Amino acid sequence: HTDQKAPPCVCMRASYMAECAVIIPFFAGFMALLLFFFQALLVQQEVGNAMLKAGREMAAVECETDDKPGGVFLAKAMILLNLSEDSPAEQFVKGGRQGISMVRSDFSGDYISLRADYKIKFPIGLFGKLDLEITQKLKCRKWTGKKLKKSAEEEIVFITKKGSVYHRK
Repeated sequence: HTDQKAPPCVCMRASYMAECAVIIPFFAGFMALLLFFFQALLVQQEVGNAMLKAGREMAAVECETDDKPGGVFLAKAMILLNLSEDSPAEQFVKGGRQGISMVRSDFSGDYISLRADYKIKFPIGLFGKLDLEITQKLKCRKWTGKKLKKSAEEEIVFITKKGSVYHRK
């Protein structure tokens, strides 16, 4: 008989190999992308902690003037001090720790508004030359050391054992 077909098991094995050859690169790319987002969360946490420490330190320093031109440079220096050299930001942020921009921070009024803009590189050149742009904000009240102003009509009340006594200023 000349009309013989190949056994079905031979065809199935070749089919699985072809499917694996197509699926494995997509799966590896998906896993790399998933791990990338965990790295991005780690960098955000590190930068956020550094911003919090810098904001607290600057709250006492910046209370003297409303808008110091050196405030941006001071904020950047404090963030760099609070980020260690082996920080995830050094490895994953485009430009390292120096790639974090504080230019859009604001020091006017009674608040310090820190704004960090930076880009995180995608792994292994996935999606071309795209970067993940991240903006983090922190707002701290400046410590002024001043007490709230008392109104002119405020009364001071002393409570005694036998009654209360009012004093006006």
